[in-house]
Amino acid sequence: MHVSLKLFLQSGRLNQLQVGMTEEQIIELCGAPEMVGGTSPYYSRPTIFKFGNLETHFSYFLPRICTTLFVDYETNLAHLEMPASFDVEEWNLSRNADRDEVEVYLHQNEIEYEIYSQSGDIPPVIIISSSGVTISFDDDNVLSAISINIDRVVPYMMV
Repeated sequence: MHVSLKLFLQSGRLNQLQVGMTEEQIIELCGAPEMVGGTSPYYSRPTIFKFGNLETHFSYFLPRICTTLFVDYETNLAHLEMPASFDVEEWNLSRNADRDEVEVYLHQNEIEYEIYSQSGDIPPVIIISSSGVTISFDDDNVLSAISINIDRVVPYMMV
């Protein structure tokens, strides 16, 4: 299955993988997760499946569907790792990309976006206009995550 950064940013999908899918559908596309998490004394069933840098987050309650696709740039992996069934093409933002580099990439690929500030000392995020994909940065303005949430809610104040 071919996946690319540009298409993820434009559509919020990694080829067929998208929010709203069931656990079974995710496993069918991605295989068994490398790690699971998100359990607690109240919720013994995992709510996070991890496949290298890719995390899929699930709702706690029925129907248990994928609510978030999260590409983690802060994981200590030498390079981007995705499920073995993925053929990653053109994923041109590295772990050390800063906000300026991300904006250059977006401009070069004609991807429209808006910058939203958050309360306190939390760095601003970039929201892709066409898909609702969120690009997050750490305190040093270095890329930390690219994600899409099923709600596509923008709980930020525009800069």
